This record gives sequence, C-alpha cells and structure tokens, in this order.
Amino acid sequence: MYDKAHRLSGYYNYDNKKTAEIVIPKSEFTRIGSYSYVDVGFAQTADGSYTMLTDGHIPAMVKDPKGGTKTVKIEDAVQAAYAKVNGDTAVKTVLTKTIPRLKALGKIPANATVRRQALPNGTTRVLVSY
Repeated sequence: MYDKAHRLSGYYNYDNKKTAEIVIPKSEFTRIGSYSYVDVGFAQTADGSYTMLTDGHIPAMVKDPKGGTKTVKIEDAVQAAYAKVNGDTAVKTVLTKTIPRLKALGKIPANATVRRQALPNGTTRVLVSY
C-alpha cells in the first residue's frame, strides 16, 4: 500500500493512466498460479472505501473461487468472495442473534429448531421449524 497513488502498468507498459494506492503488479499473479497482462489496483474513494481498477483492455484472470479448473476475471472472483463473506456473516447473525431474540420475544416458540440449507445458486436458506 502506498501513501500516494501509483500508476498501474497496462499490457504494453505504457497504458498507465490509472493510479491506485494498492497495486498488485502483473508479475505477482504467476506466484498464485494465475496470470495477468495488467497490474490490478485498488483506489481509495472519497468515503474511504476502495474500488478495483485494471487498464480495462485485457482482464486479469484467477482460479475460480468456487472451485474447479476454470479461470474467471479477477473482478468477478473478488465480487464472489465479498458476497460469500457478507452472506456468511448475515447467516451467522440470523442464527446467533435474530432467532434467539425472536424466541425470547415469544414471536416463535422456544422449542423451534433452525437449520441451514445450501441452495444450488450458492445462497443459504435458513429454515425455522416448530
């Protein structure tokens, strides 16, 4: 991570108009068994969050986080990983806080059981039975 934004190197090393505070050089992708023709960067926005950048001409490809031998664009892999982390956190909150609170308030019976069901599209359904 840099204090000041650094330029991203494009496919031909001269297409470097974009800058970012966090830069992953294209050479680093071979270390994780993937490839990229461009640097990947994360630029800090005004609200303090980060947005992902490449030069936009040739996508950086990584192994599909869902498994298998297929590769996907790094933007899609980051999006899938982010959704999984947020989804896991949401399910944990429902199981450890929401359901016990509903039981305590008498909204559902105290003897209700809860189970998770993984759906084919990668989402999780929470089932409450009583």
